[in-house]
Amino acid sequence: KVTKIGHNCFSNCEIIKSIKLPQAIYIGNGAFSGCSELTEISDLNIIKASTSLFGYCRKLEKISLPKATEIDYYAFEACSSLKFLSIPSATELKNGCFSGCDKLQEIKCGRNMRDKVREALKRDGVSHYISINEVY
Repeated sequence: KVTKIGHNCFSNCEIIKSIKLPQAIYIGNGAFSGCSELTEISDLNIIKASTSLFGYCRKLEKISLPKATEIDYYAFEACSSLKFLSIPSATELKNGCFSGCDKLQEIKCGRNMRDKVREALKRDGVSHYISINEVY
């Protein structure tokens, strides 16, 4: 059973296409950054999306982090193909977490988080229309 993935563990790995780790684990900074073939992350049960966790995963289209309460600095930076993000438990969105997410179309966030998500998108320079849906 995997309980921890260290800093930069799979950074720039070219063979990972999807990630599904339903058990709660710790994942270090930049663990999957630059994974050029990564397209989907489903039901990754982490409490914190660490710094640059998926940064520069340019083919990544869909992320589901149902238990993450904190989205750290540059967690999704330059995920230029990211279209859908589900972060229903997030209460903290740090600087740069959405930088370069130019194709983002929909975010599912927690109750009363819509304004915080809008502020984070604006702060990070994402200016196009994005559907922001609160889930209860």
